[in-house]
Amino acid sequence: MNNTQRKICEDAIDIFGAHHQIIKAAEELAELSQQVLKAANGDVNKGHIAEEIADVEIMLEQLKIIFDRRVSVEAQVDSKLDRLQRKINKIVKGAV
Repeated sequence: MNNTQRKICEDAIDIFGAHHQIIKAAEELAELSQQVLKAANGDVNKGHIAEEIADVEIMLEQLKIIFDRRVSVEAQVDSKLDRLQRKINKIVKGAV
């Protein structure tokens, strides 16, 4: 997220309050979950999925701000992607 987008997220927290935005984040996550489950069952609406992913990304940024976890989240992402890569490599190696 760029600085302008991050500033909008900070402003939203200031105006609506952290508690409200935490609840909003949970709502947006549930909406994305519904769309993903519909897609898994064959009811794919890529436009709705894109919209819900965007909503969740915005709310995730706000959660990182609220809980002051940007650096630790980035470290967790790196660690989890490394683990995923090792798992992929193991599967690919076993398939050869």
